[in-house]
Amino acid sequence: MRTTRQSVRKKIENRPKPQHVVIAGAGITGLSTAYYLATKYNIRSVLVDWSGTIAPGASGKAAGFLARHWSDGTLTEQLSHRSFDLHQELADAFGANSIQYRRLTCVSVNQSTKMKKLKRATESSNTVKLEWLDRDSNELFIRSVQDMGNETNIAQVTPKLLCAKLWEEVQRRGGVLVKGRVTNAVHDDETGNFIGAKLDDGRTVPGDALLYACGPWSANIMYGIKGHAVTIPTERTLSQVVFFYNDDEDDDGGTECEVYVRPNNTAFCTALAGEIKLVTEEPGKETVETDVIDGVLEAVRGCSGTEGLLCGDPVLQSACYQPVTSDFLPVIGALSKEEAGGESCYMASGNNCWGILWGPATGECIADLIATVLFVKAKEGSQQYL
Repeated sequence: MRTTRQSVRKKIENRPKPQHVVIAGAGITGLSTAYYLATKYNIRSVLVDWSGTIAPGASGKAAGFLARHWSDGTLTEQLSHRSFDLHQELADAFGANSIQYRRLTCVSVNQSTKMKKLKRATESSNTVKLEWLDRDSNELFIRSVQDMGNETNIAQVTPKLLCAKLWEEVQRRGGVLVKGRVTNAVHDDETGNFIGAKLDDGRTVPGDALLYACGPWSANIMYGIKGHAVTIPTERTLSQVVFFYNDDEDDDGGTECEVYVRPNNTAFCTALAGEIKLVTEEPGKETVETDVIDGVLEAVRGCSGTEGLLCGDPVLQSACYQPVTSDFLPVIGALSKEEAGGESCYMASGNNCWGILWGPATGECIADLIATVLFVKAKEGSQQYL
């Protein structure tokens, strides 16, 4: 017999609402899910993380760059739009200064190291103001400058501060954090209902549903791209994110970098991303490779012309992994009974370089799914069944 929409809805309405959700992973996706479960549905969460802390990996070390429109025309367009708007809502709720949230401008700079005299951007690009550049340098030639966004669609947040605020609210509403690693879901032998999550030390954390939100550690379908970054003091507070690139045929990427400025007179700078691979390092214990850090610093100084607006040595060096899938699309939804060994198991991971941007909307989406078995679509607030 064909299942009707009415019968599905009746089944949904008759299903008891989960009261306790186990979340494997205390990064921005897990924290956002716990936040929306608590604030929208009054559902408490137990977050389980190997490190015993929140945001041990990329969620505490990433740039925090937010672009509303860069995914337009792709499968993740609505995810980007919704999450960009949610970041503004979170900034309003927590206080923008407390998470270093602000709107910015963004440019892409095409430069060459072959020319020996710095020239201003081409006439067609002269209307774009460049903050991050040493105009007295004789090392750079600027081919072009492209406007990549403004205060209507570009923003910045410090991920570690945002995660701390999310966790603060989750705790206030009864959420707890457990140190450990979820090894498998435990289901009732007779009913097949989820009853808890088994940890690597033999403990079982009871719950009504389980979410895997462990980034590149979520499953064997997940991979990681390791990135290194340095945080460097600047002469003044800047308000422009800059992507430098060099299309000289013999350039090896050593003069390409990304500069994300923050309101505390620092710049988060990154370059030289690693290869896609299975991740073996534990979250929070990623090795910072000195030679890669040296390469990042060299790239930043090369891009900005000698020292640019730098005014000191790095105050922080870090390394973390972007979680990716083979097609670079996120995995957000319910696991099948065959995959999970029973019902009420979910996964939210693979948000790649947009992990911070997409974190809130991913959390809201999976919270809606866990609580109601419905996806709340970003567009027009409509709903559809999974």
